[in-house]
Amino acid sequence: MSQTPSLFRYPLFRWGIAVLDAVMIAAIGFFLVEDETLQLGIYAVAAAGLILTPLLLKRTVPEE
Repeated sequence: MSQTPSLFRYPLFRWGIAVLDAVMIAAIGFFLVEDETLQLGIYAVAAAGLILTPLLLKRTVPEE
């Protein structure tokens, strides 16, 4: 039985999810948070998500 290919196989899709998440997190930090130290923490979380999300999503793809 043939399975349809997962969207997680495509790097553009994985990185697109990561960029979208990072932009949303950074926007929340920029527009809603007034404490500068907390903003830096939120930006660090966004950067970590930008780097780690595609790597974790790549591991979800079953090998052929």
